[in-house]
Amino acid sequence: MLLVAVSLGLAFGVTVLGRIVFRSYIQAAVPPPLLARVNASIRVVAWAGVPVGAVIGGTLTQLVGVRWLIAFASAVTLLLFLAFALVSETKRI
Repeated sequence: MLLVAVSLGLAFGVTVLGRIVFRSYIQAAVPPPLLARVNASIRVVAWAGVPVGAVIGGTLTQLVGVRWLIAFASAVTLLLFLAFALVSETKRI
């Protein structure tokens, strides 16, 4: 139970920190006259993905099962993380 509480706390903490960093970067990079449009566009894209992901996730769960879908999603996430880590500009800083 303690492991679950700690991992959830870390996950939520990293999520909040990521949102703060992301929004701060947007405010620093986007000119003030365009900031409202950029923020609105980001929210539309982010929130539009929720129902699409729910439909795809529900369909895939029915087709392959929960365990296989979690394993597949974990593998894809790991591969995407490695790909972004290899091509990221931050390693050159």
